[in-house]
Amino acid sequence: MTTTFLGRAAAEVFQSAKDLSDLQKLHIVLPSRRAALYFGRELASLSAIPFFAPKISSIDDFIQETSGLQLIKSVDLYFEIYKEWKQLDGSLTLEHFLTWVPTLVKDLNLIDSSLLDDTKGLFTYLDQADALKRWGINAENNVVTDFAGSYFSFFKKMGLVYHTLRERLAAKGVGYSGLLYRTAAEKAIDKEWKEDFYFIGLNALSTAEEVIIKHLVHIGKAKCIWDTDDYYMESKDKAGSKLRKYKSSRLFGKEWYFQESLLQGTEKHIQVYKLGSQVLQNKLAMDLVRKSSSSSHAVVILDEMDLPSIYTLVPGLDMKINISGGMSLKSSELMAAINLLLDISDQEKLRLEDLRMLMEQPLIRELVKGEVEWTKLERLAYKSTRLFYEREDLKMSQGSLWDEIVGMSEVGSFVRGVERILKTVEALEWNEKPFAQLVLKELPSIKRHLDVSKPAFRLLFQEFLKGLSLPFEKEPNAKVQIMSMLETRCLDFDEVTFLSLVEGKLPTANKSNSFLPFDAILEFKLPTYSDQDAIMAYHFYRLLQRAEKVNILYVQQGGSGVGRQEKSRFIYQIEEELCRDPKVDGKIKFSTTEINLGDLVKPKEITIPKTDEILEKAKDYFTNRGLSATALSEYFTSPLAFYWKYLEGIRENDMDEATIGANVFGTLIHYALEKADLPYVGKSITKEDLEAQKLWVIKNFDQLIQECKPEFDFSYGLNAVLKKVALDLLIKYYHMRIRTYTEPFTIVALEKKFRKILDIGGIKLKVEGAIDKLEKHGDTLVIIDYKTGKVVVKDVTYTHNPGVSFTEELKEGNRDKFRQLLLYFFLIHSEEVPDAKFGFYSFRALNDRIDMEVKGLSKEELLSGIQGLIEEMVLEVLDKEKPFSAIEGRKVYENSTFSNLLN
Repeated sequence: MTTTFLGRAAAEVFQSAKDLSDLQKLHIVLPSRRAALYFGRELASLSAIPFFAPKISSIDDFIQETSGLQLIKSVDLYFEIYKEWKQLDGSLTLEHFLTWVPTLVKDLNLIDSSLLDDTKGLFTYLDQADALKRWGINAENNVVTDFAGSYFSFFKKMGLVYHTLRERLAAKGVGYSGLLYRTAAEKAIDKEWKEDFYFIGLNALSTAEEVIIKHLVHIGKAKCIWDTDDYYMESKDKAGSKLRKYKSSRLFGKEWYFQESLLQGTEKHIQVYKLGSQVLQNKLAMDLVRKSSSSSHAVVILDEMDLPSIYTLVPGLDMKINISGGMSLKSSELMAAINLLLDISDQEKLRLEDLRMLMEQPLIRELVKGEVEWTKLERLAYKSTRLFYEREDLKMSQGSLWDEIVGMSEVGSFVRGVERILKTVEALEWNEKPFAQLVLKELPSIKRHLDVSKPAFRLLFQEFLKGLSLPFEKEPNAKVQIMSMLETRCLDFDEVTFLSLVEGKLPTANKSNSFLPFDAILEFKLPTYSDQDAIMAYHFYRLLQRAEKVNILYVQQGGSGVGRQEKSRFIYQIEEELCRDPKVDGKIKFSTTEINLGDLVKPKEITIPKTDEILEKAKDYFTNRGLSATALSEYFTSPLAFYWKYLEGIRENDMDEATIGANVFGTLIHYALEKADLPYVGKSITKEDLEAQKLWVIKNFDQLIQECKPEFDFSYGLNAVLKKVALDLLIKYYHMRIRTYTEPFTIVALEKKFRKILDIGGIKLKVEGAIDKLEKHGDTLVIIDYKTGKVVVKDVTYTHNPGVSFTEELKEGNRDKFRQLLLYFFLIHSEEVPDAKFGFYSFRALNDRIDMEVKGLSKEELLSGIQGLIEEMVLEVLDKEKPFSAIEGRKVYENSTFSNLLN
């Protein structure tokens, strides 16, 4: 790689000193503390003998030192603003205030760092009278709504608070970021400066920074060193918009250091990867790091959501890597535990779901499991269907951490409980220990403000946690650096890998997050979103200047339309503008590659060999328990699921959940219909009978569901909603039966079981089925099955193709409902029952009965086809050479009850 920018800047500073002792009289200011650290190393490497180093600061540290103020903590600032605003608006609640004060603080920072002189003019511009005049509205002839009045009143209060807040904070020797910048700029003009300054590697300066640096240059106390390139300095590219103005003004020095031709004049290989998933992107990034031969490599994280998975992949590389961005608290297990505790602290009672989440939260479980009777808690959580618990009912041992956790119902008890958890974790050698130490260190700022409502405290605490991150700089000299874009300022690398280079990440999404209207921002010449876009464009191109190899990764999944992320415009600009620039003349090699998960990862195949024991279980199932329509469909959809469910007996347990599932919901519907029909079996049913059944179900429904599922509580939560839904569906069912009624019919039987024995493979196969209801309409027997799931006509309609085997077509995964009715046909026909119709009542579409319809096959062919399917299934199951395995090409396990067994 060519000489780094900081190396060249350090050489410039070193050579400017007449002797080594002059260096200690200098003050070097850089964009960040990280850049300051690297500059110090570059400077030290230029001398063979020790010397007293100059003072080296980040721009923020320099500003704070010049201002003489301390940066106030966000939580304390919010309460200072609230005190001022409350005097103007006594009705303002803290919880409402906390929802918008972060945006207000951002606006105050913008106003002050921009050194807006006419602040009164800004707020006057925003008041009602001036706004109406600009909009051409006559206030005397037009009514201003309450909403509009509130809008204008807000800015009037904002102006008053702004001026009194500055005075209050200055008197205390503290300030928010923008106030520090304004104060520093005001003091810089009159200050007697003893040091000489170098401002190195800065880019888009705030107005406050401009004033300070221009003044120091003007009085001969400062020089500037810039890192710029011909590509954007000699064109209209946005990346150089501000820098071109600085250069042409000559207010930052008559000479401009440095401007090179690196983007157009040096060889580079730029490889773009379009990837099918986020997981694939992160794994490919780490693979590029592993295989890289570059002496320095930066992995630039543009989306912080990529960080947690990157952290988990780094240990597997077995090499020195430095993560300079710091690990956000929100990616830690500790944060997950605290958020859960914050959620449950709002509730008077604990839901069963809350109890389970507490017991299953990894950090909480490890902290409390040894101090309480865990088996008792498990009984309360998993063997009960109570939906709510009093907090006192869950306390296990006086003074235990568990008791303190379940007792977190007030702000004070929550903070005490969290503090106890943090101290407990701090005393253990766990991965979460550094996070616990970080929160404990900052916790006093939140403890000063506990006399607030629960909703206000929740907002306050979340804002408090949001800004906490754990420094993660363990290997600053490592050749691989993982960092954000801003952390790359002034640094150079042989190889750079960008992750998630998509629109919305770089450039960032166009969001104002400001109370100041755009017309006011333009009128008072405040920075706009476009200025921020230019800053990030500069950082991007500057990072490319000295890189020899650039990897650009982005994820773009299939489909189109709203929500799909598009690759960044910077990729287009590199390919269409930079690479085709005549001055590049082929020195940049640009290529693209598209990789999907299927290209790299083969589907996981599960096979279970058939042992003698398994074959005995299969024979026992076929001869004693019997093959049902559901089991037949399960096998041809998922052989593994058939094995686990019917041969090994692995089933869903309704008792594991307090909220009923689809299977229980269906059982309730069936049970109510059966009980309503029982008194009418063998009788001729009239329209009046159907009306009477409906009224009976309505009257007795509460009793029916308690008889059917006494273990569930239907008085609270989702169960109560589902109970109402079930009753509504039953009423709709009876309305539909009454509406479609044409003549009396007879209820022949309910839950009627049919059975047939077949000789297959040397065993006596029992085939059986239970039919929900048999009705006789005239001379036609109607076989009815109730479905709470969706059924449409095409599910039970079949037209035979003479060129295709009927048995083979029956195996198709979408034939499950047709197979069920066909098996009923097979069973009933064997009992020599007269002609019959077979159909479903679908409670997802209660329009009419949906009957099976077959075209192109005789009854004999139908019977032969279903019997052939049964024989094939049994012979396959009993064939020792054919293991239970996944079916090629079918995604049959993704939503299966047994999907967890495949992971």
